[in-house]
Amino acid sequence: MKVLIRWVAVAVIVLMQNIGPALGEEPPNADEEIKAAWASVFEGHINDGITRAAKLLSQIDPAEEAYWRASSTLVEIFQELENDKLADQILGVMVQKKIAETQPAHRAWMQYYLGRDLVRLGRREQGEQFLRALTLGDERQVYFPAQRFAAIFMSKIEFDRGNIDASAIWMRRAVIGVMNELMPMTFASSSSNGPPEFPGLMGVWVWITVAVWWSLSSPDHS
Repeated sequence: MKVLIRWVAVAVIVLMQNIGPALGEEPPNADEEIKAAWASVFEGHINDGITRAAKLLSQIDPAEEAYWRASSTLVEIFQELENDKLADQILGVMVQKKIAETQPAHRAWMQYYLGRDLVRLGRREQGEQFLRALTLGDERQVYFPAQRFAAIFMSKIEFDRGNIDASAIWMRRAVIGVMNELMPMTFASSSSNGPPEFPGLMGVWVWITVAVWWSLSSPDHS
């Protein structure tokens, strides 16, 4: 299975680098295709999900919003599979194509992805620099979604180090961000977007925060 996934991933990277939308081809419904890709993964049809997202990338222009969502979906899939090397390769292509440069929200998500990726690949100091810069260091800002995910990940890093107080501070900041997310008068609507694979999904922050905190507090945590 791992070998098959690796070959599919290689094909994905080749598609991202070399194939553009065909002339005269009707554009696909990106949201439906991304949802279908995730549904395949959740049902255990991992290669189908990866292939579907890769096919979507081959049908849309890198300048389109949908290209960002499809490529970030692939990053999330590979990181869910804990295959950080493949996620790193996808991120490398995304950086090369500069698909996150035009939108501040995309740049923030790329910063989070790169920081998380570096930490998981063993380059913790570099990864933390990305994550801390995203949350503005000691200010621990959590105004928008990528910052809250960074705060949750920093909480996990500190917990793994045994720094329970620091971990709690980061998690508390993430919870504050979640609560403010649920109060539309507090922040502008532009900050209420969910992760790239679930655009506009409200309430996901509560589930994520509770789930992550439970996993950190579990006696089985290693």
